[in-house]
Amino acid sequence: GRFLTLLAMALQDDEYRKADLKEFSRPVTPMGKDSLAYEMVTGLALCSQLENGAENMRKRNFSQETISEVLTLAVEGVSTSERKNNGAPGFELLSWCQLYIDARLLLIERLEIEFLSKFYAKAVVFQNQSGEIVTLAQDIELHRDGFALGSVHYEEEEGSWIATVEETEQTWCGYPFQENGYVSKEKIELSKDAWKKVLETGDPVIRIHIPPFGKMTPEMIDKTIEETKKFAKEHYQDFDYKEFACYSWLVDPQLDEILDPESNIVKFRQRFYSLTCKSSGKDVKNTAKFKLGRIYYSNRGS
Repeated sequence: GRFLTLLAMALQDDEYRKADLKEFSRPVTPMGKDSLAYEMVTGLALCSQLENGAENMRKRNFSQETISEVLTLAVEGVSTSERKNNGAPGFELLSWCQLYIDARLLLIERLEIEFLSKFYAKAVVFQNQSGEIVTLAQDIELHRDGFALGSVHYEEEEGSWIATVEETEQTWCGYPFQENGYVSKEKIELSKDAWKKVLETGDPVIRIHIPPFGKMTPEMIDKTIEETKKFAKEHYQDFDYKEFACYSWLVDPQLDEILDPESNIVKFRQRFYSLTCKSSGKDVKNTAKFKLGRIYYSNRGS
């Protein structure tokens, strides 16, 4: 009871919640005790925040219908979550479901949309007047092949290097990302007269998450993007996002090599630019072929 009370109080503290959750670990069930109470304590703490969640959404003028839908998703996360490996009852999605409570995560049409997020790729994106895009790697340590050092299959340090963007009065100079998301070892220069910086690490973005159900046709995605833009304009006027971003193995360029070019996954992937970032590669089992750990961004969802 004391642990539950303290955890609920910690979740109410907007200033320190994120840091606290990073350090949080669920209590271990003592030998001979029923594990259910220990497994579900995080879910109960989250449920104590439902009224706070409703208030957060009222402040953004969500309709009552939308508020009910979002909080239902949070509660369903608590009621359906199962502990990994053996399927026993439990709840491990505290940080994820807290996004619903904070009025940051919504299911819009086919995709889960996260507002108030930041672009965390180590990259700087430039655009010229013709609409061409060039992305330079920024402060990222790279394997000799050009993939983020420390990612699965890319742990060897020999030949690695650190890519940074150098700025002068007339130019930006650095290592560009290639179409497959790897970074080239050949430096390039971009003239400030011709190129404009449009996105860099820490800038506001809308993150796209892909729920594991149903089809994902281009028409569905188009509608989701359209509705997301409308929703952002109406309810997140204080959030001047620059791009849409997605972090998922489902948008790995290697899928183009094995899937039908007309498949929904390939068409979805081709909406995005590809950037490498460090990853453990543990999100998907039995897919050693796929070099996970990429950030993708699109031009305002286009």
